[in-house]
Amino acid sequence: MSSAIYLKFKEPITLSDWEAFCTSREIEYSPATVGGNVFYRRDVEIHFGDPSYKTYIPPFRPPREAKEICVSTFWMGDLEAVTKAARAILERWTGIWGADPELEKSMAHESAQK
Repeated sequence: MSSAIYLKFKEPITLSDWEAFCTSREIEYSPATVGGNVFYRRDVEIHFGDPSYKTYIPPFRPPREAKEICVSTFWMGDLEAVTKAARAILERWTGIWGADPELEKSMAHESAQK
């Protein structure tokens, strides 16, 4: 079971802007992960685009743009790191968020501090 924060944006984020953001934060693309749209930073997993997006045609690449990003971790993962990653994305691009129950309070707390 994973814990996730779901981000949605009115305007799409281009893959080139997203890759620049990732490079500046040591977030790495994982071409070996099923789906072709997954990035990682330690135990934080970030789906660029709809988490159900899958590409099976090489070369595996994320979609050219995305209006959704899912930030998650695995069971017993670092929930604070998930919150920090989601907040960093929302500081760069204006959007709305939803979260699994175990992350709602930390996101709401972070939002209230802004």
